[in-house]
Amino acid sequence: MHTYSNTVIPEEFYIGKQMSDFSFIKIIGEGAHGIVYKVQSNINGEIYALKKIKLKHMKQIKISEALIEV
Repeated sequence: MHTYSNTVIPEEFYIGKQMSDFSFIKIIGEGAHGIVYKVQSNINGEIYALKKIKLKHMKQIKISEALIEV
């Protein structure tokens, strides 16, 4: 079992939560808030789209917009 924000995630649904849990295949696209990658989970081998968002210099309202967009 894994936990994320006090939520228990069963093993069969866990795909990873750190960048090191994924192998990057290619860039799919770029948007106003980040870059979307095609990745493979190092945990279960499945292919996913992963959006990397740069939050460091964003105001709270922009962070909310970026997270909604995901």
